[in-house]
Amino acid sequence: MRKPRVLILHNQVAPYRLPLFERMKKNFDITVYFCELKSRDRMWKTGLLSKFTFNWKVLEGLRVGSIILNTPTLLIKALRGWDAYLIADNVENIPATWMVAIASKISGKPLIVWSEKIDSPWNREVVGRSFLKRAVLKVHEKALFSLADVIVAYSKKARKYLMKRGVFLGKIVQGMQVMPEEVLPREDCAGIEERLRRYRRTILYLGYLRPEKGVEQLIESFVSADVDACLLIVGTGPLKERLEREYSSSEKVVFYGYAGENEKPCLYRMAEFLVLPTLRDSWGLVVNEALYYGTPVITTTAAGASMLIENEKTGFVIKAGDWEALKELLEELTSNPKTLRKMRRLAKKSGKRYSESAFGARAFIKALEKALVNPK
Repeated sequence: MRKPRVLILHNQVAPYRLPLFERMKKNFDITVYFCELKSRDRMWKTGLLSKFTFNWKVLEGLRVGSIILNTPTLLIKALRGWDAYLIADNVENIPATWMVAIASKISGKPLIVWSEKIDSPWNREVVGRSFLKRAVLKVHEKALFSLADVIVAYSKKARKYLMKRGVFLGKIVQGMQVMPEEVLPREDCAGIEERLRRYRRTILYLGYLRPEKGVEQLIESFVSADVDACLLIVGTGPLKERLEREYSSSEKVVFYGYAGENEKPCLYRMAEFLVLPTLRDSWGLVVNEALYYGTPVITTTAAGASMLIENEKTGFVIKAGDWEALKELLEELTSNPKTLRKMRRLAKKSGKRYSESAFGARAFIKALEKALVNPK
């Protein structure tokens, strides 16, 4: 029996998506069109593509600011005998999104959209500065959600976002992000083990150094807290130079710089816990990674990945922007090693589930099957 042919549109080659596409191949004849290889701020290793057997193609195109302009021939490709279309809704690939969406309507085949959008104070603050941008995105979003036969909400917060905008609950399939074990690095502490021994008990921040991540406020909270530990800041980004200039003299804050993939397991395992104090994160894959390596997590209500945290068992979820609550929690946890040991055991147990590619692909498979069996 012929498998349904599915065209998948994705913005760039994200390594953690590849095992999910490979898993979907068991049910569908998929071809993934990537709008670009990767953006400048991503340090992903795109060579992983060669390890997978699903069909794929990186489209010709040009990035103009935050938008990728792909060749109009995508519309022709999208009209060539597909049974369904699955689009990852990202602002950067709006032009390609509409070429594929138009093709689905011309061909009369079902359209599935997957959305990671969530509400957060940071979203309102940034988008609200530009009336034109806000208006264009609102029209795009409303039209796309209306045309979609099924929408995959990639977190509980994403589902809530859709429902607040009038999307019928029966049209939504709930999913979640996973960090597949196939692309998680194995521990290799060679060369950094001695470096890590110099630090006292360590609290870890791992991620981009951007304003929306709340990393500056985390440092301020940590410096003012009564804790016998050091805060290890791992990553790079636009705030790096200023933060290093302002806080490198503090004995409580250590700037590690960019960490290679094989260094991450060592960093997670040596840390008392991970802090992701984000003001806006559609997900936050460091939460998956930390749990997989048995590291408890403090994150905020602005992270889609907060749905993975069992409060007081595998970590804590605090209100985004509540820096006093963060400070109090930092002091409480660092003074309670017994609680941390128990949380580490529970974190390791729960993290295994969130690294299964079959678990991550389930929502996409369900959405495609639903659209193909019950098209509008």
